[in-house]
Amino acid sequence: MNLNNPFASMRARDWAFWLGSLAVVAVSNFLGGDVDPLTLIAALTGVTALMLAAKGQVFAQYLMIVFCLLYGAISCRFRYWGEMLIAVRRHHQPRSGG
Repeated sequence: MNLNNPFASMRARDWAFWLGSLAVVAVSNFLGGDVDPLTLIAALTGVTALMLAAKGQVFAQYLMIVFCLLYGAISCRFRYWGEMLIAVRRHHQPRSGG
C-alpha cells in the first residue's frame, strides 16, 4: 500500500483551519488548568484525524485508530467504564445486510 503525504494536498486555508483548531484545543486545555498530557495528545490526534478525514485522506483512518486507543486508555485510567462499553458496543454492532 502506498500512503502519500497526507498534508501535501492541503491549501493555505486548510492549514489555517487545522492549526487554528489545534491552537483552540491546546489553549483551552491549558486554560482549564491541570493539563493531562495524554488527554491533550488524544484531543490533538482527534482534531488532526477529523481534518484529514474531511479531506478524504486514507491516513486519517490510522489516526482514528490511534485516537481510539488513546481514548480507551484515558477511559480506563479515569474509570469511565460506561464510556468504554458504549464506544465498544457502537463500533461492534452487527451490520444489517440486504
